[in-house]
Amino acid sequence: MIKLFLSYAREDRERVEKIYKKLLQNNFSPWMDTKNILPGELWENSIENAIKNSDFFILCLSNNSIKRGMIQKEIQIAFDIWSGMFENDIYFIPIRLEECKIPERISKFQFIDLFSIENSFYKVIEAINEGIKRRNIKNVPDSLSDLKNIISKLHHDYRTLLALISGEVQWIKYLQKTNEISQKEIFESMQKIESLCSRADQLLKTSENNSK
Repeated sequence: MIKLFLSYAREDRERVEKIYKKLLQNNFSPWMDTKNILPGELWENSIENAIKNSDFFILCLSNNSIKRGMIQKEIQIAFDIWSGMFENDIYFIPIRLEECKIPERISKFQFIDLFSIENSFYKVIEAINEGIKRRNIKNVPDSLSDLKNIISKLHHDYRTLLALISGEVQWIKYLQKTNEISQKEIFESMQKIESLCSRADQLLKTSENNSK
């Protein structure tokens, strides 16, 4: 799965934990020190290894994070990794948790405000997905359990879309009226998702048989 490192100030832990949960719900594999470092592990080494093994570095900015400390070391490690990429690659993603000053060396990266823009978290997901596309990252489940979770979400999305189309007739008429989507496009999308669900179920069955 796509690995995301969450860099933040200790004082912002509760707010960042909400981001962690949302990323999990979107089938990503976020890494957060309070969630992923085991008792007895060398925490500084664990953090450095996690950054180096992550596909994206998400910097959670606030008035707390501009202080000196471990977060500055994390940023430097991420910068070293980013320096080996193309300028068009998306890897370093700054998000603001509150109104705060953007450090000068980070100001060249486009940031997103999670505190003031409606549906702003969607932009974070959009940036990650675009980064996956540009860098051609292979999103492979880490385990059979991860594969089951992905397939479960796929089925859930299919049922949600089916219920929406069945119940929200006015919504469909509006989309058709504004030429945003046609009835044919709606059902073609449904068929594609249904086909993906079927193929995913077959893949899971094969994986379970091979694991026995």
